[in-house]
Amino acid sequence: MALYTTQYFSAKGMYFSLDLAQPSKTILLHRYARWKDGFHYNIFLSPGFLDAQILLGLAKELEDQGLSIYIDWIEDQLLDRSQVTTTTAEVIRNRMRGCDSLIYVWSENVGNSKWIQWQLGYFEAYNGHVAILPIVSSNKEEEEFNGVEFVGLYPYIDRDGVTNDTTRTLRVGLTRFKRTNLKDWYSSTKIGTKPGPSRWIKPR
Repeated sequence: MALYTTQYFSAKGMYFSLDLAQPSKTILLHRYARWKDGFHYNIFLSPGFLDAQILLGLAKELEDQGLSIYIDWIEDQLLDRSQVTTTTAEVIRNRMRGCDSLIYVWSENVGNSKWIQWQLGYFEAYNGHVAILPIVSSNKEEEEFNGVEFVGLYPYIDRDGVTNDTTRTLRVGLTRFKRTNLKDWYSSTKIGTKPGPSRWIKPR
C-alpha cells in the first residue's frame, strides 16, 4: 500500500508533455477540461488549485486505466469561479450529472476551492460515488491517509501492487479486507441512493 506522491504525478505529467511537445496547461485545457455535450464520463475530477504538470500526470494515470475523465478545472473560461452564482452552480451541477463518480484531489499544499464542499455534498446525495485521492510528499508515501475535516468522511484512493508494465485498475474497499473494481462500485448503486460505507480504494 502506498499513497500517490507529487513527485510521481509531476514526472508522469512532464514526460507526457514532452511526448506531445505541448505545455501541460495546453494539454489539460484541450484534452481533459473541455466539456463535451452528450458525452458520459466515468470520473468528475475536482482538483482545486493543483499545479498543471501534477494534474496532467494524474489525468494520464487515470486515462491509462481506461477511465474517461472530465476535469473541473479552475481555468474553465466559461465559468467564473471567483463568484458563487446560481448560473455557475447549475452548469457544474449538470456536468456532475454526466459523470459516474466524483474524485476530489487532496494535497497538503493546496487550498480548497470554495466550491468543493458543495460539490462533494451534492454528488454524495446524487449517487453516493465520492472518493478522495490524496497526493503527498515522497516521505509520507507509506503512511495511511486519515483525512482532515470533511475529507476524512470519504473513501480514498492509493497505490497497490504497482509494476512498470501492468495496467492497474482502481479498486474500492467494501471493508478493509474486501475490495471491488471501481467500475463495479460506481455502477452497483442506482442514482439517488447511497452505497454502503467504504474506506479503502486501491489500484491493483
